[in-house]
Amino acid sequence: MPLMEFECRNCGHVFETLVEGEGAVVKCKKCDSKKLVRLFSSFGFRRSSGSFVSSAGSSLCSSCTSTTCSGCKG
Repeated sequence: MPLMEFECRNCGHVFETLVEGEGAVVKCKKCDSKKLVRLFSSFGFRRSSGSFVSSAGSSLCSSCTSTTCSGCKG
């Protein structure tokens, strides 16, 4: 099941959710609206050394979270 990011056109809330299939109905977690826009999310991966690498650049990140990557310079 992929983790996807959406923005609600009704209230502007941005959220991530697991989507179980192409026919899955996704609703805003704040206002329950189905008027959503799927956002393109960046991703990261861990090297075997345990360092986090952002897809936004090639620098090593130590202060990244699921919503921000303020520690990366890229």
